[in-house]
Amino acid sequence: MIATGTLTKQMTRPLNQSDLESLFGDTLSGTPDPPERRLLRSFVRETMEIELPSDLRYLEEVTSSLVEWAAKFGIVRAKDSDLFIALDEALANAIKHGNREDASKIVRVRAEISTRAACFTISDEGAGFNPATIPDPHDPANLFKASGRGIMLMRQIMDYVCYNERGNEVTMLKFAEPPEEECG
Repeated sequence: MIATGTLTKQMTRPLNQSDLESLFGDTLSGTPDPPERRLLRSFVRETMEIELPSDLRYLEEVTSSLVEWAAKFGIVRAKDSDLFIALDEALANAIKHGNREDASKIVRVRAEISTRAACFTISDEGAGFNPATIPDPHDPANLFKASGRGIMLMRQIMDYVCYNERGNEVTMLKFAEPPEEECG
């Protein structure tokens, strides 16, 4: 038996701490789960859907909150996770390149998290693109360009990255990191 929870929130303005607390509940409290809740969490899969306007002001708060949520499930260690970079790149690409920063267009985030993995699907309302046509950032001609490394970073950080056929939606999967070894 798997318990699931779904949270849907549409953002129309930048978030403040109160908004984040109502959106993510006790996830942001920093209080560790009691032992009985940690056991239950191993059977839980939570789903969250966020819709936000194509405005870069949302990036840090949404990305930080998603990383903290993944950390709560043990997918990553929030303080030293590159998950923030992968999510930030995917959201920035959807806002800048997909929706061309048109605030009337929506970026959708669907996150499904369990103790085993986190799956993030980010889609925009743009025309899409073919990821195979992106110039190789390792090519000497591209080394000093100010952009063009986001997809490469996403692929290095995440365990799985896949675009839909149209190229306006990316799905990224991150498996749980092994627990930290204790020094004796």
